[in-house]
Amino acid sequence: MTKSPFLALLAVVSVCCLVAGEVALANDCSSLKSLECWSSEECELDCIPKKNSPSSCGPYSCRKKQGVCELGGSQKNLTETVCLKRGNCKYTAPSCFCPGPMECFCGGGPPAKCRDRS
Repeated sequence: MTKSPFLALLAVVSVCCLVAGEVALANDCSSLKSLECWSSEECELDCIPKKNSPSSCGPYSCRKKQGVCELGGSQKNLTETVCLKRGNCKYTAPSCFCPGPMECFCGGGPPAKCRDRS
């Protein structure tokens, strides 16, 4: 059975488009503002600890979600119940996290996280 050159070309183009889409999404995450990232279902807001104050973030970074514990919703809607339903995951509550332009008692801490238990 001979393969059609057209089908082979179509397969290559499809793979290229999928890879390009993944790269574009990763780039889109890194360009989001903290509040946009925290509200996104595709991106994860990470806390980069300050050198002299590990419980504070400075700055936040935004990246594409990875793994079953991060997938399935935004950090904005993340609760312990939601996290534990995702499988072998553990929940870390936000610590002095203040999203967006609102009045907060404290701010600059890490957002809620759902991570693999291992």
